[in-house]
This record gives sequence, structure tokens and C-alpha cells, in this order.
Amino acid sequence: MRNVVAIIGSAGKISEDLRLQVEELAKRLSNSGFDLVTGGMDGVMRAVARGHSKSHSSSKLVHVEPGWGDPWHLNPFEAGILKTELGSMRNHLVIRSSDIVMAISGGSGTLSEIAIAWQEGKPIATLATSGGWSETLAGQSLDHRRNDSIAACDSVNALVNWANEQCPEGVFPGRINRGFYPFEVPSLHRIHEGEPTESHVVNYQYGMSIELGQLVSRLEDLNAKVETWNPNSVALVTFDDGWADVLLLEETFDKLKNLKPVLFIPESQFSSEIQPLPMQRLYQHIADKGVDWGDLRAELKTMSERDAHLQLDERGVDKMLDPDWLLKSRDIERLSAKGWVIASHGHKHEDLRTTINLHDSLLEVADAIETRVHIPWLAWPEGRWSQETFQIATKGGFTRQFGLFDEPHEEPPKGMVMRKIWRD
Repeated sequence: MRNVVAIIGSAGKISEDLRLQVEELAKRLSNSGFDLVTGGMDGVMRAVARGHSKSHSSSKLVHVEPGWGDPWHLNPFEAGILKTELGSMRNHLVIRSSDIVMAISGGSGTLSEIAIAWQEGKPIATLATSGGWSETLAGQSLDHRRNDSIAACDSVNALVNWANEQCPEGVFPGRINRGFYPFEVPSLHRIHEGEPTESHVVNYQYGMSIELGQLVSRLEDLNAKVETWNPNSVALVTFDDGWADVLLLEETFDKLKNLKPVLFIPESQFSSEIQPLPMQRLYQHIADKGVDWGDLRAELKTMSERDAHLQLDERGVDKMLDPDWLLKSRDIERLSAKGWVIASHGHKHEDLRTTINLHDSLLEVADAIETRVHIPWLAWPEGRWSQETFQIATKGGFTRQFGLFDEPHEEPPKGMVMRKIWRD
């Protein structure tokens, strides 16, 4: 998803200088990953379309046409078209379809759109040097409904910077990222209360369990930071491997509205009889039996999931079917209903870079996700991916992919979210 900028302003003939500024603005916003919406006519709206056509980006432009004149002639550049036949009533649609609003020059139509944006709580900025109502209202507060004011920007550069401040790259829902999110995207596994006990001791030893109170405090801090971007923005907080410990955070996420929890669930966890991952079996066995099998951990990480399970079977490790320390289907359904994102940790918890017919396997996972009506996001097991596997997953239908800063990695492509493991 991308954030949408409504660019509103004068119809009819505008000066060459203003046209060039608007074209540059639209081009830079498009290249920065914003989608654009306008009223689809000439003047400022035509300049937006021309600038967008020069961007060569995958960002979208939509015209919400009022039904006047010949818009195909007034604004001949490529765009998605919404024919409303609503006249000036279409101004509401332009504003309500956007996340932020930029006004440039403008007469009474632009004035009405600014008023609508103000009432709808949309962040508004104007090009303060462009004349019209945009210049008149720059820096002003329209009425008591809001505590802020209309941002006055004196250049295209200032408008682009303002847009980036309102909608930082990578915020969900927001702009496609290049591996960088404001602050950071946490990656978490297990959560313990007080001092770690039982299997949490083993997980904590490997930096995979964090104390509940400390975690809640860090989440509260992150939530407060997100509120400074935009009250409607949401940052991701991710959890791998389907541990039931996340249930300790239900009330926390109910309160922290600017955070979006994401659960990356292994495909095996959706079967009728849940088989824990090999590493989960190993950690639990070490805790239960008090044995020191730490050296086996590195060996298992080099194996396929099937071979790792066979290795544990040969050593007499219990299969641990349907353990209470993993989320059950009823838990997943409840969290999904609350708005938690349920995503995929892959069909096998192994280095998928070596998988034969990876495309076919990921297609099966993507189909299963659609059947469950979950989100087609993929966290690569152990954070291991390559440019080739990224492209395979993209073609397989995964709209966003997640790696780990903590693991060796290549330069992240667009659509790859790099996460940081949170530890005590």
C-alpha cells in the first residue's frame, strides 16, 4: 500500500513557472512512492498528470472527474479515471480518498476542498507562493475543530519534505520501503514474565525471549513516536514462529492503537495436528531434560526441516504434538478478528534459497493464505533470502517480504522489510 496525496488547485490556465513547479512536485512525490489523486481537469491538475507521466514509477494517479467539459481533452495524460457526474460534490471524494492534501493556488473550488480537508482531519499544506486561496490560508487555522494549522511551504522541496514527515517511508499502511523504516521494525519470538524459567531460559540464552514489562515499556515508547508522524499512522511489530506468549500482549495492543502486531505463522501450524518446528522441539527438550545440546543447534540450522526432525527423532526427542506453548487455531482467529495481521513464515522452516521448485511451493502457500483470508506477507525463515528468491516470492503473490538485519543479507529491494531482533 502507498499513502495517497490529493493535489488540489486552480483549473484553467496557470503560469509556466507554476506549471513547472507542479510537474516537479508530482514527479518527486511519485518517485518517492506516493499515489496521487486530483480532480482530473486542467490547470494544476493537468500539471500533476504531466509530472506523474515523467516519473517512470509504479505509483498510481487517479482523476476524480466532476462530469464537466471534455476531461480527455483538458487532461490527456494516463491516469485511472473515476467518472462521477457529481459536479463540485466530487470534491468530497477527492479529499476523502487521500491521506494528506496539498493545495496550490486555487479559487472557490479549491477553497471548498481545503474546508472539507480541514473538517475531515486531513493534514493540509499549501504552496504559499502560488497565489489564490493557497497563499491566503497558508499558516492559518480555519476554526476551533483542530489545534493545528495549514502548513505553509514556500517551495516544492518544502512540500516534499512535509509529505515525508507526515507519511514516513515504510509506515503501515503506507509507502513501499527499501529496507528502512522510521525507528525500526521489531522482530520478536518469546516473552517471559520476571526472570526466565523452564524453556524460556534456553530461548533467552539465544536472545529469543524478552521480559514482558521491558517489552511493554518499549512498545509504549514506539507508539508515542508513531503518534508524532501522523495520528493515523501505524508501525509494525512482528512475531515469528507462532508462540503462544504473544497472548500476554493482547491488552497492550488493544491500547496502543498506533502499533500493528504481525504474526508470522509457519504453515505447519495450520494443520489439524500441530508439529512444532525442529528448533522449538530442541529448546523444549533441553529445558525438560536438562541436557546440553547447544552444539546441535548449529547443525540443525544447516538441514532441511524434514532432516532436522529425523535427527531429533533419532535422538529420542518427543514429537511434542499440539503443545500448549504454540498458538491454536482459535487463538489465531481471535487475534485476526482484533485486527492482528496473520502472515506466513513459509511452508518449511529452512533455508528456502536451496528449495527445488520454490515457486510452486510458494504458490501453494499463497493459495492457502487466500483461503484463510490472511495477508500474503512472507517472513523468510532465519531471515535467509536472495534477490532470486525475492523475485520468486513476488511472482508467487507475496506483496511484502521480511528479512532480518541480524543475519547476513544483500541490499534490500523494494518491498523487503528488514527487521531488528529486540532483546533485553
